[in-house]
Amino acid sequence: MDYLIIDKCMHCGTTGSIFCILQFINKYIKINNLNYQDIKNIFIEKKVACNFDNIFDDNYDINIIKILIYDDDNNKEHVNYNNLHNSNEYKILAKKICFSKKINDIINNELINITSNTLGIHFRFTDMNAVHTKKNPIEYENYLTKILEYIKNYNIQSIFVASDNEESINKLLKNENFENIKIYYTNIKRYPTEKANENDLKWYKNDNKEFNHPYLNNFRHTSLEGISSSKLHLECLVDCILLSKCKYLIFPYSNVSNLAILLSNSIVEKIKISGNGY
Repeated sequence: MDYLIIDKCMHCGTTGSIFCILQFINKYIKINNLNYQDIKNIFIEKKVACNFDNIFDDNYDINIIKILIYDDDNNKEHVNYNNLHNSNEYKILAKKICFSKKINDIINNELINITSNTLGIHFRFTDMNAVHTKKNPIEYENYLTKILEYIKNYNIQSIFVASDNEESINKLLKNENFENIKIYYTNIKRYPTEKANENDLKWYKNDNKEFNHPYLNNFRHTSLEGISSSKLHLECLVDCILLSKCKYLIFPYSNVSNLAILLSNSIVEKIKISGNGY
C-alpha cells in the first residue's frame, strides 16, 4: 500500500523534518503490527513551518492511498540520532520516500561528477558546533587527517563536498595535498564561515520557534524567505542524495549524513568524524 504522510508539525529543517516523519510512520508500523514490505511508497506533504514544494512527488491517486496525519510529536518514536544511520528499519523506510521528478532530474544531471571511486565529504559546522555538538565540537583538522588517509588507502581521484559553509571548501581547494584531486561541489549559496555569529544563534535561545529560522540550515540560502524557501530544501536534498551516490563517506553528526547513508546503495566504507551530539 502507498502512504501519504501529511506533516502539520513545526519542524523546519530539511532532513530533520524527514526524519521526524520517518519516526512517525515507524511508530505507526509497530503499533499496528504492519509488515515493512507491505509499504510500497511513502509520499509526503508538508506546508507548515516550511515550504517543501518541488521536493516530494505528488503523483499519487488520492482514492487508493492511505493518509496519515502527523500533527503531534508524541506520535513519533524516540531515536538516537547518533547511530540512526545504522538502523535497518529506517533504511527500508528511507528508500520508500518518493522524491519529485525535479529532484531526480537534477541528480541525474549531476551524477556525471560522481565516479565509481568518489569520496564524499560532509562538512557541518556553523550552528552545529554551537548548539548540537557543543560538548564534542568538530574542527576542519579532524576531517583533514581522515581525508588524507582515504586518499592514500583507496586511491581517491575525486571528492564530492557537501558543506554548510564556504570556508571549509576553500580550505580544501587551497590545500596542496589535493592538487591532483578533482574537487566537486554544487553551485549553491552557503554560510560564509565555519562559525556562526551570535545574531544567527539567537533563534536557538528563544523558546518561540515559530518565527523565521535565521537561514542557518545544513545548506544555507540567503533568500529573505529564510528557512521557508523551497529552494533551500531542494539544494539540501540534492547534496544529500549526491553524498549517497559516493563510494566512500566522511561524515559528522548530522541528519543530512544520516539520510544519505540510509538512501545509499553505493557507500562501501564510511567514517564518522564527530562525537555524539547533545
